[in-house]
Amino acid sequence: MLDHMGKKVMLAFFQNLNPMPLPGTEKVLPYVIVSDEAFKLTANIMRTYSKEQSSTNLQKAVHNYRHSRARRTSKNAFGILCQYIRVFHVPIAVKPETVDELTMSACILHNFLINDRISHSKEPVEDKLYLPKENVQPLAKLGGNATHEAFKIRDDFAEYFSSRQGEVQWQIKHVTRTN
Repeated sequence: MLDHMGKKVMLAFFQNLNPMPLPGTEKVLPYVIVSDEAFKLTANIMRTYSKEQSSTNLQKAVHNYRHSRARRTSKNAFGILCQYIRVFHVPIAVKPETVDELTMSACILHNFLINDRISHSKEPVEDKLYLPKENVQPLAKLGGNATHEAFKIRDDFAEYFSSRQGEVQWQIKHVTRTN
């Protein structure tokens, strides 16, 4: 759960972002953080649908797949960032304002290093990502005290991920496989 200070930081962060239409649509949705079941669903913090909901609804299953993939990608990127910039392995003993600058600088440096490595690579990049089996946990049946707005935003993302504009060609294969 976010403490009082965490809520103030989140509010300030999202107030400075202007929502933009989803690619290929006129649908404007807010920027969100993809989270796990430890956080409640809000307009800016998205959770997956429950296993019960997604097992009977393909659109919700696709949303969960895309959500889980986004979480895994961001966790992997942070892990790589920590390998390059070791300061993130321990509690950071600086002022909170400095942490923001340190984090932004680390992300910029990381992106520079990654882009440099990719531009010099001669090997083709394969995209073989599979839906994880070992990290899938049952989620709570209810969204706690989530708002109707939060549920609507999550449903809008789910609809977009299943639309022609928002789908990726391999998502149905991964969601419906049974091995």
